[in-house]
Amino acid sequence: MGKRSPVLALSLALAMVSLVGYSHSPNDKAANAALLAITGFFIGGPSNMISSAISADLGRQDAVRGSREALATVTGIVDGTGSIGAAGGQYLVSLIESKLGWLSVFYFFVIMRSAEGRRTSPDAFGGPET
Repeated sequence: MGKRSPVLALSLALAMVSLVGYSHSPNDKAANAALLAITGFFIGGPSNMISSAISADLGRQDAVRGSREALATVTGIVDGTGSIGAAGGQYLVSLIESKLGWLSVFYFFVIMRSAEGRRTSPDAFGGPET
């Protein structure tokens, strides 16, 4: 993942910055829409890059090479795992918001982006090698 690490690291760092910026957004619809679009771009981009890269990398393994069914299974497992994570995140968002407030929700997102960056971009964040 060496060539993807710098792009992923930069996107995740910008996602964290945009989340902090969005958490302090003014009460203005245009500014809110712009910050939401920027935040969504920097959060969605790394998520799509990670799931696509994992599927592509696993698809090159000898065990699944040439087997459309095996590749479809790998892709389904990767996408399904992401969906389970998203569902669990929605539960945590409501729990954190009700106990600690919206600002804590945004900082929870920042912490999760940081953890994701440390795990998927070891060269840039000093995380463990995968």
